[in-house]
Amino acid sequence: MQGGAIRRMALAWGVLMPCLLTAQIRIIPQATRDSVNNPSQVAEVLMHFIGGEVLDFGTLAEESSPWQGEVRWRNADQRPLVITRITSSCGCLQVSYERQPVRPNEEGVLRLTYHPKGHPGTVYQRLFIYTQHSATRPTAILTLKGMVTPSTEVAATYPVAIGALRLRTTHLRAHSEERSWQIACYNTGSKPLQVQSDTLLTPRGWEITTRPSPLPGGSAGDLVIRCTEEAMTELPHEVRLYIGGVALPPRNRALRIAFETEENKE
Repeated sequence: MQGGAIRRMALAWGVLMPCLLTAQIRIIPQATRDSVNNPSQVAEVLMHFIGGEVLDFGTLAEESSPWQGEVRWRNADQRPLVITRITSSCGCLQVSYERQPVRPNEEGVLRLTYHPKGHPGTVYQRLFIYTQHSATRPTAILTLKGMVTPSTEVAATYPVAIGALRLRTTHLRAHSEERSWQIACYNTGSKPLQVQSDTLLTPRGWEITTRPSPLPGGSAGDLVIRCTEEAMTELPHEVRLYIGGVALPPRNRALRIAFETEENKE
């Protein structure tokens, strides 16, 4: 009888343990990840951009004067449409607009100003346009993209641009015995830069920062990458890390560390 009780307890633990282990794992749904970078819009298309929802300003030099452009839009609603506020993914992009209602089928104008100074590299900025239909969900999203070429001196020394952060490289070859690495970097902006890893995309146990931290504007330093012993227990051939807090697609802010093995040593 005692043996039967032991078997029943073992069976119960066999069922319970996977549930306990699963409860300890923090699973972030893909829908939650998408909502961070892509807030839900008002269901109906109420604003029609005459030239499309993506505006490309081409190529600017970092030393150029601020770029200015206009975007015309038409009210596709059956009622007057009132823009209540517009927010951007970066303070370098500013917009002015009419405060009065725009009647159905009539047009309004958005006047955009982009400041390239301190923002070399690929530009991918968005404007979230809110109207009287919702205070929390944008009625429309307008995307501004382009390329800002950095100053000649900085570009020669730090050829990779990730927003205001310039790097010597984004690819490292490393040994499995190492636990930290560094890449020469430069802050092309005028404000201190606090660099960190994107926790949604970067594997657990990896950290990205700068030395010094924050990195003062207009100064050089080191991008420092660290990992824990736990992260190295099952080391893959290659690890991809992502810098957070930058309004760029993940592929434009990725770092790659390739670990040497006996098979791939040169």
